Amino acid sequence: MRKDVNRGSEWLKWDLHIHSPFTWLNNKYPHNSKGLVEDHEIEQFINKVTNSGLSVIGLTNYFKFDSRDFELKKRLEKSGICTFLNLEVRLSNINKENQMIDYHIIFDNQLNDNVIKNFLASSKAQIGNSEKAFNQLTIDDIENSASISLDKLLDKLREEGSGLKGHYITGFLSRGHGSATCEPERKTHSIYEEITRKSDLVLHSSDKTNNLIGDRNYWLEKSKYIKPLLQSSDAHALNQIGEKYTWIKSDTTFEGLHQIIFEPESRVSLSLEKPEAKSSYLVIDHVEFKQKSDSPTGSETTSVYFNSNLNTIIGGRSNGKSTLTNSIAKSLGNAVFTSNENTSTHNMHTFNDADFKVYWKGDSEPNNDRQVEFIPQDYMITLADDDLARNKLIRSTVETDECNYEKIINYEKNIQENNSEIRQLLEELETLNQQLNNLKSPEGDKAGIKKQLESINESIKEQSDKADFSAESQKKYQIADCNLKKLTDKKRLTESNLQDLASVKAKKIKLQSPLSETDDSDYNKQLTDFLSTLEQEVNQKWQKKLISIETEQNNHLECFKEAINKIHTSSDYMNGQENLKNNQELDFLSKQQKDESEKLESFKKFQLKKEKLEAQKSEKQNQILNTYENFKKYQKDLKQTFKAKPAGGKIEIAIDFSNIPFEDNIHYLRGRNAENDRFISEFNECRDTLIKTIFQERHLSFNTGGDADTLVKDVLSKKWTNLNYILKYDNDDFSQMSQGKKAFVILTLILEFSQDKKPVIIDQPEDSLDNRSIYQDLTRYLKLKKKERQIILVTHNPNVVVGSDAENVIVANQNSSKTPNKNNVQFSYINGPLENTFSNPNSEILLKSKGIREHVIEILEGGKDAFKERENKYTSEFSSSI
Repeated sequence: MRKDVNRGSEWLKWDLHIHSPFTWLNNKYPHNSKGLVEDHEIEQFINKVTNSGLSVIGLTNYFKFDSRDFELKKRLEKSGICTFLNLEVRLSNINKENQMIDYHIIFDNQLNDNVIKNFLASSKAQIGNSEKAFNQLTIDDIENSASISLDKLLDKLREEGSGLKGHYITGFLSRGHGSATCEPERKTHSIYEEITRKSDLVLHSSDKTNNLIGDRNYWLEKSKYIKPLLQSSDAHALNQIGEKYTWIKSDTTFEGLHQIIFEPESRVSLSLEKPEAKSSYLVIDHVEFKQKSDSPTGSETTSVYFNSNLNTIIGGRSNGKSTLTNSIAKSLGNAVFTSNENTSTHNMHTFNDADFKVYWKGDSEPNNDRQVEFIPQDYMITLADDDLARNKLIRSTVETDECNYEKIINYEKNIQENNSEIRQLLEELETLNQQLNNLKSPEGDKAGIKKQLESINESIKEQSDKADFSAESQKKYQIADCNLKKLTDKKRLTESNLQDLASVKAKKIKLQSPLSETDDSDYNKQLTDFLSTLEQEVNQKWQKKLISIETEQNNHLECFKEAINKIHTSSDYMNGQENLKNNQELDFLSKQQKDESEKLESFKKFQLKKEKLEAQKSEKQNQILNTYENFKKYQKDLKQTFKAKPAGGKIEIAIDFSNIPFEDNIHYLRGRNAENDRFISEFNECRDTLIKTIFQERHLSFNTGGDADTLVKDVLSKKWTNLNYILKYDNDDFSQMSQGKKAFVILTLILEFSQDKKPVIIDQPEDSLDNRSIYQDLTRYLKLKKKERQIILVTHNPNVVVGSDAENVIVANQNSSKTPNKNNVQFSYINGPLENTFSNPNSEILLKSKGIREHVIEILEGGKDAFKERENKYTSEFSSSI
């Protein structure tokens, strides 16, 4: 159907080969018993076409049109169907199988009927040895013998004064035999190549998909004469209408059809469903805003409509191009405008926020909750120079790449968990340091106590010799006393072991998972469940072993207690104790011996505990350093596994890490001190090596708030690297590029690399780019990306508009005495496709005085050359449309 709103070139269903109900041959349309088509049967035909989903048809007949074909064309157009008259003739030129070739002339739908009728009256078909005008041919002539040579036909079409020049398109019928009919090496007649060279397009009506696709690929990729191929129904009956069709992206005009000659791949699709369809919530339908005017109400609403593909906004300076795009971005809360600190938006003009409304496809109400990507003027240059902002952009781009972004997330998760583990280990180390600091040594010194104890023992021996206590009894007592001391020491150690076992039993063993989760939840569950089961089994075996050892230690303790009690109750020990009591000197010496022995025992306990804490401290330090090494492992793994490069693209994102200087994180080392300077220099130059010795004592000096322990904690727990995204283009490093090339790579990153599908608004990208080759690359990216996301682009460059085959060109104009707008509104806009062409010099309104094509040529310097360059790419000197 015809569109109520102009959005430029849109995908619509076309069938340029539907035979008229008055077709001369093989007519299977409804008709009365006399073979005549009645009016209600014509209505049937019209209704079938209008209900088929077709927007454009080619009303076809053989060699001549019935007078009623012209009237039917008008009735179809009143019903909203753009209708071209398609004349099908038989060429006397023959193909490989000595069959004549069917040929089509599709006439401009705006041609006066008399021009076509004059052509039919003056064109001659060969009938045997004679000739007859097309409009005089009988049905028998048409069916059996009428033909015309290609050269005669083309000469007649090009005839001066015919009124046909530039108002027809020619095509030959490929009968669906596949690409074999298109391969010159399989032709026995060079005439086929001549027909190909002198035709504008190929018509197809095959039922075989492989033939259709094969032929299309041939005409686009292998043939030296690139031609658009159109699928058609070749309908001769009502039930065939709408069964076969071609999607064509253009205005429903002859000029729109003409564009497929210049863009045969991007403007023609043979798919069943509408090509390049985008989700409605990702397409801006139109915007509305109020402006003061000379209308009776004093204001009026301006509406600007957008295509779902590429929209280019053109116009002279200060004509409201950037104001329009800025207003869209601002209304949708784009980040460029939301920052209170952003001074770059101060000179970015916008329409009144309250009056500006953005409507999305399919919505009846405005919606400002959706997002767009906005690239204002000089934005790419800014990003090229700002590492932080560029990293942020690349990060947001990577976020749309699910696979690679997951690697970043896993890396950051690992870093965070590793930091948490180091902080926990540092807390445990601090506890050990506190325990060591709180550990107090017994009075005296161990060597002195031993010497004193030896002296006391000697005195006891001397005193015992004087006492009435036989040497044999004394010896037995000393043996018993010695054994008692040994057993008491063993009892103490056993009791200590049992206390330790009680503490160990209260803790569970935790198995650290070596796994990193994948997207396969069943796989993850299988491994984690097994790890949990394994942990349970380990703890069960561990507890069983601890209970066994505890039982063994309790048995030892009972044995020691029993042995100690046995000594205490033995006659040798009791006699010795009794003798000591009876001897005051011996009793005094014995008390001294006991005190000194207890002091010596305290030294043993102190030394044992100190050694144990120091061993735990050393182990904890090693554990911290080993855990710190994980940072390098995670960085290495990410650099090796992160591969971000679109298939067939030139741009690539890699990962690298840069060191953060010591001074950026720690400020409490006292300044200009040789030892401090040496430490800082070594840290910055070889951080990993220095960190391995971080626990060693150094003679550093600190300001208030800093000390050696704080330094160790900060060094090991603070972030010392930045994750950087490295851009490469065609294997060239971003840092080595010119500023213009950098800007282009930034734009390429946004358009080509990102998998984001929200609309993108770009304001004058050519201002940041530096040479024509980049324009060509930019054009290629725009043609590729507009299929995936809506693009709204302000430009002064004709190559961007024409070379990218912009679906919708929006022309902006500011009201002035020389270029007035209707009702004198400040800004006015018209839009349409590149194929929109006309001239109306009598119009008082500049925007209404010419077509979109003429505006492009007038506004954009080099616009005419851009059109010629594009058209010369596809047309040849033999093309009938030139």
